[in-house]
Amino acid sequence: MKKIILAIIFIIIFNTGRTFAQNPSYIIKDEIIVNKPVGPLLLGNFIELGFGRSENLWAEMLYNRSFEEDIPVICDWVELNHPTPQQEDWWHSGYETLSWYLHKTADDTVSQYEKNRSYWPACHSKTNIYVTNKSKTSPVYFAQDGIYLRKGVGYHFSGYFNDGSGFGADKESKKPVEIIVGLYSEKDFSKPVMEKTISINTHQFSKYEIDFPSGDYEGRTTFAVKVLPQKKIALDLLSLMPDDNVKGWRKDAVDLMKQSVPAKIIRFPGGCYASFYDWKDGIGDEYFRPVNFNSIWVSPVVNDIGTIEFVNLCHEINSEPMFCTPLMFKPIENTLEWLKFCNDPKNELRAKYGHPEPLNVKYWEMDNEMYRTMDAITYANKCVEYSKAMKAIDPSIKIIMGDYWLFNSRLKEMLDIAGQYIDIINNRGGDLKQQAADLAIIKEYNSKNNRSITMCYSEFRAPLTRSGSGADELNRVTKEEKESLQNMSVRWNFGLSIIDQIIQYQNFGGDYSFLNFTNFNDTWGENLINTAKEGAYLSSAGRAMEFLYKLPIAYPVTIQNRNLDADIDIQAAWNNDKTKFTIIILNFSSSEKSYNVDMSGLSVKFAKEQRHLLVYSVDGKDFNSPNDINKIKHIDDSTSITGKQFGVKLKPYSTNAWIFGIE
Repeated sequence: MKKIILAIIFIIIFNTGRTFAQNPSYIIKDEIIVNKPVGPLLLGNFIELGFGRSENLWAEMLYNRSFEEDIPVICDWVELNHPTPQQEDWWHSGYETLSWYLHKTADDTVSQYEKNRSYWPACHSKTNIYVTNKSKTSPVYFAQDGIYLRKGVGYHFSGYFNDGSGFGADKESKKPVEIIVGLYSEKDFSKPVMEKTISINTHQFSKYEIDFPSGDYEGRTTFAVKVLPQKKIALDLLSLMPDDNVKGWRKDAVDLMKQSVPAKIIRFPGGCYASFYDWKDGIGDEYFRPVNFNSIWVSPVVNDIGTIEFVNLCHEINSEPMFCTPLMFKPIENTLEWLKFCNDPKNELRAKYGHPEPLNVKYWEMDNEMYRTMDAITYANKCVEYSKAMKAIDPSIKIIMGDYWLFNSRLKEMLDIAGQYIDIINNRGGDLKQQAADLAIIKEYNSKNNRSITMCYSEFRAPLTRSGSGADELNRVTKEEKESLQNMSVRWNFGLSIIDQIIQYQNFGGDYSFLNFTNFNDTWGENLINTAKEGAYLSSAGRAMEFLYKLPIAYPVTIQNRNLDADIDIQAAWNNDKTKFTIIILNFSSSEKSYNVDMSGLSVKFAKEQRHLLVYSVDGKDFNSPNDINKIKHIDDSTSITGKQFGVKLKPYSTNAWIFGIE
């Protein structure tokens, strides 16, 4: 009997971690280290139009649907480890840029399609397409491959067509042209998945629409407009959208945004793109939205996503919209009109386009990388000019002034000029030491001037690994690596580094407003969501942020022996009303590690059951992919810890969190 009792005692001791003679302890003290709780917007995100494949969040399935001269862009800092991008670890089907082509029989040497760029008759933007079938017996197909259909989903098609003449005193043509719009087994036009006939009966371009019902087909297809023998048509601005889209956005991506990475604030439309952006290009009917050729990223932007679409997404996922407005290359009137469009309750233009209620955009950032055309003092004065004019329209907005890594040395002078007119300082690119130094300057200014200016980081990215590899102020690799920045960005090591960094920002408390992670999706590895055609999934960075979004961190506390092990990082914090206590422990090493946690300094009594979160991978170089979207493992369960002293075993390359409730 004694042996049984001893065995039971041993099991209890082992399971509750009371093995303090064997393992060193992290001692948690009930000493809050912040003056203000961690802000509710801390974990934000960023969407930049024209950059990477950010528009893949939109549900549109046809690439280059306006047929412009497209130059698929991979920016000059995107390094390749392999001969082609398709072989890189970050590549998936969402990066495809598949061209339009004309499929015809082998003996048809005369049928053709041509791009029309004449002034008249024109349709949308600079280009439309003429398809001429000169065959007497066989159809031709104007087609694009790589269209992924899902079982049980219907699809809506629209496009602008005319009968091939483009001219006529009457709207309706006396010789209508029948076409067939279809989806086929990829590259095999003998196997239609679905087809529908449209009669093109107008001389001028007119919009035609059809609906494809849901079916049982799942997989890649080819989309095509089928033109019958001896017929000619003109077409432009084609569209194919799944009927489960969420206000135009991809449902699977929106589901991930809601359930896994619900960004509290989202920056738009750039980045560099913002400096040249005219918001009027992104409002109104699609027909009148121009294709933007002025993008710094070269690729034409169709402007499917504009102000209302973006704000609708933010409202759908309960995020704050944040606009980066151009100062360098647009007049102030552009921004003032944009603000009125968003926030003026009586704005007629917004009401005309179907949104009578205000959009209530609170956060306005004063351009991006302003040092390209301005010095720090000129820019600070520009911020004063904009803030005065903007707050005269809506006093409730928050103005964000950047000091970045380059203007950082002039922050005190910038505050002397603009401090009474701005609300948040954005140090984009500065490391943690620089962020802390800026906060000290801001706190001193606030104290002397009765202000409450906070900080933010509008394009946040962590070092690529915790061991010192990272990027400079412009996100370029500063240490030579065997792997490219982009391939390192997909790895779980990067995910762990993100958590490690955000813990440090949590320790700034409410003096730091938010971090906009770069980017929400598909920017050559550096993103949270991969929007592959087969289905959206979280990247390694996405798994890290998913973990963080679940944690009720508000008041970090002191941890004695925090630097006990260079491979371990630890955080402990109360939630806002101090009813929950969270402990985070990261293990960056390739070995399992055991430590003790001592919470005896906390005077409250904890419930016996705790929520336990665990994210890990066998190797820090692992990454999620369409072949294995759960290579980075994630567990959300419960555990039972009795007492305030317990032992933990930490898996290699793991992050753990225990959330304790109070009895």
